[in-house]
Amino acid sequence: MKTSVYERVMSLVRHALSATANENEAHNAAMLVCRAIQRHPCLLNPESLDGVSDATEPEAPAYVRTGSTSEIHPRVKANLEWETFKGDHGIEGRRAVHPGLCIACGKPYGVDEHLLQQGHVGATHEGCGGWWRDFDFARAPEQGLVDVLV
Repeated sequence: MKTSVYERVMSLVRHALSATANENEAHNAAMLVCRAIQRHPCLLNPESLDGVSDATEPEAPAYVRTGSTSEIHPRVKANLEWETFKGDHGIEGRRAVHPGLCIACGKPYGVDEHLLQQGHVGATHEGCGGWWRDFDFARAPEQGLVDVLV
């Protein structure tokens, strides 16, 4: 005859509190009680135990999405789109080897500073990277800034 979850938990509680149980047995019984309560929170309210058995599956945690399709988090999706945009337009992340001026804000950048660079256009601070989204790449000189300066 199969015992109910409630009967099993009460038996474990009696064993955990028993004066004859050794320390390890009492600890193991208490741990099993805690796990049972975690799996079946209704054990804390015995009136709601109708039909609860050891075969009853616990509810899925709130973070588990059931019945829906997985989607990429919006911030990750935006980052993937940005990486694709950079790749499509030849924009590379680099460290400056020489000091220069950011083509977006006009402020200087120093050696070893992180930049976004496109060979035919120039370089921006990483924080000025949004400037590239509005840049008209069709009007960029073919040979780079040398065409503009000569």
